[in-house]
Amino acid sequence: MAYSEGSERTSGTFFDIKRQPCGGRVPRPTGWLAQRMKFLATMKAERSLGQLLEETDMRSAGARKAADLLKKAGPGAIEPMIEALGAADKDQAAVLVEVLGEHLNDKTFPQYVEGLTHTNQRCVGGVARALCGANNYNAKQLLDLLGEEGISKPAVIEVLRSKKSRLGM
Repeated sequence: MAYSEGSERTSGTFFDIKRQPCGGRVPRPTGWLAQRMKFLATMKAERSLGQLLEETDMRSAGARKAADLLKKAGPGAIEPMIEALGAADKDQAAVLVEVLGEHLNDKTFPQYVEGLTHTNQRCVGGVARALCGANNYNAKQLLDLLGEEGISKPAVIEVLRSKKSRLGM
């Protein structure tokens, strides 16, 4: 069935199906199914985090596998990873910062801003390092954070210094 303009939406019980002009369908979970899928993704991320934090050698196969699973976990893994920074040793924190940097984009940026308000300074420092190392977000959003209450100003200034060339300063 061909559609002349745009696409047509139909709602089902479990999925919101978007029919493409070419006739293909892209199912998207809605309602309780979407919540359960997010819950499962969070559980997988927490299990991978547990595996990563149990490893003493970050070059081992188990640590690499856990890091790869966290990279694939998506945005649902960001908050648990930020929390895990507080209990991680230096090597584990470096891996978590690397994975956090890969998840960072304009859509996930608010989760990182929330991480800058964390009470644990190790978590704030890890989020700041992830913000410094990543380039796939609009760095001008950082300027707005300087006026917000509760956000670690030294961490934001550190990130702004690292992004000086991107901001045109």
